[in-house]
Formats: sequence, C-alpha cells, structure tokens
Amino acid sequence: MSSTRRSSKPKIEDKHESHVESAKAAGLHYVCDDGPGLHRKRAGKGFSYTGTDGKAIKDKKTLDRIKSLVIPPAYKNVWICPDERGHIQATGLDERGRKQYRYHPKWREVRDETKFT
Repeated sequence: MSSTRRSSKPKIEDKHESHVESAKAAGLHYVCDDGPGLHRKRAGKGFSYTGTDGKAIKDKKTLDRIKSLVIPPAYKNVWICPDERGHIQATGLDERGRKQYRYHPKWREVRDETKFT
C-alpha cells in the first residue's frame, strides 16, 4: 500500500510574502542585505562608518542608531541598513564565518507573536 504525503511546508514564495506582510504589519520595510548599505571599518580602537555614497557618517542620530544595534566588534563584512525602518538592521560574519543578523525590535516582536500560534 503506497501513500502519498503532501508537504505541509509553505512554498518559498509564500514565505517571502508572509515576511513582507509581517514587516508591513510592524510598520517596517522588508529589506535585503544585498542592496546598498552603510559599512563599518576599523579605525584605531573603534570603528568608522561610511554611507551608501562612501562618505563618512557624522550624523549623530544615525551613529546613535548604529551603536544601539550593539554589533559585536569581531563581526566582519558588516552591512547596516540605511533605512531605520528596515526589518533587518545589520548583518555580519562572526568569527566562524557564519552570517549573523540584527533585526529591528518591532520585527522580532511581530515574528515572535506569530511563531507560536
């Protein structure tokens, strides 16, 4: 007797749409880290940050937002979302080369609400 099992996993397209909808529900923009972003470079004992235009970021509000993300100093290839309403706020590679994400707090809130329903 053969039985056919159907996968209950949603299709990739469906997952993408639900992520976009989740971002919208949280008042955020769904973003990808392959687009233009802000970048971090080592500068003495700290870091400097450059904008999408390659120029140094000096705006206090933007620098405060970046610092609030608490990106570990060991992360390499750091990408920071230029949009403060982006669902992904930053990505980087940890010491083992694994990609790590920093999400907007509202994104985590919405995703946590739906995770266990």
